[in-house]
Amino acid sequence: MSITSKLCKSFVCGAVFMAASVTATQASEAMIALPSWGSACSASTYTAYLGSGIWTDYIGMTDENPGGITSMAYFSDNRGTGQSFSNLSGLAPLLKSISTPATGQTAASSTAMGIIPLQYSGPDGATLTFDMTLTADLYRPGDTWARVYGAAMILQEDIIFDPYLANYYEYGGVLASTELGSTLTDPALIQTDSLSVIVNDGDIVHIAMSLSTGSGWAPAYADAFSTFTGSVSVDVGSVDSLVPEPASIALSGLAGLLIISRRR
Repeated sequence: MSITSKLCKSFVCGAVFMAASVTATQASEAMIALPSWGSACSASTYTAYLGSGIWTDYIGMTDENPGGITSMAYFSDNRGTGQSFSNLSGLAPLLKSISTPATGQTAASSTAMGIIPLQYSGPDGATLTFDMTLTADLYRPGDTWARVYGAAMILQEDIIFDPYLANYYEYGGVLASTELGSTLTDPALIQTDSLSVIVNDGDIVHIAMSLSTGSGWAPAYADAFSTFTGSVSVDVGSVDSLVPEPASIALSGLAGLLIISRRR
């Protein structure tokens, strides 16, 4: 695959690298090939100790869906509420996230992410452009805090789905990347950015996005449910999503079960 990258912005994701990897042997032994795309969401709440800067007693939920078009997470208790949503039905993921603490010594957070494979058809040397928009509302009066963070990447063809986008800097394969977001008291935050790469006929790239919100000490909140998404275009030729229709996913899952049944 011959893809050269052109970064509109060069950032390093602030997320912590997570220890997640799949060896070549494990991948080859899998009955069903590991997907390169999928969605994942998480939501959680915390307890804060005044003046210590320490957050403890994490409770939450995670919905990781490799090869899945949608995922969602919702968690709420007496400390706050976190909610996130991911949908891969278009050419770019559509992500939503909102976090709201309930009291003065609590915090909430939520994260959504998605990766979509795209294939280009047309003359060699075309420019594929990914335009994105992050819309959010942050409120952090006094000593409270709120933040929203979005990351976007264009990844190469040969990847395995990982819900932690920062890991791709370690694995390799990041063709272009950028970050958006704020910790400021912007009443209505709207940010845009753009990434582009050069593609040849038949090339496959992956559009990857992640959105997280967090806020601590009521009445603060971080609301990005109005979303983080984008559009993909090429200056010549066409680009299509390789995410199968829901019915195709169901049939492939059934075929996998039949293979396993016959092997038994």
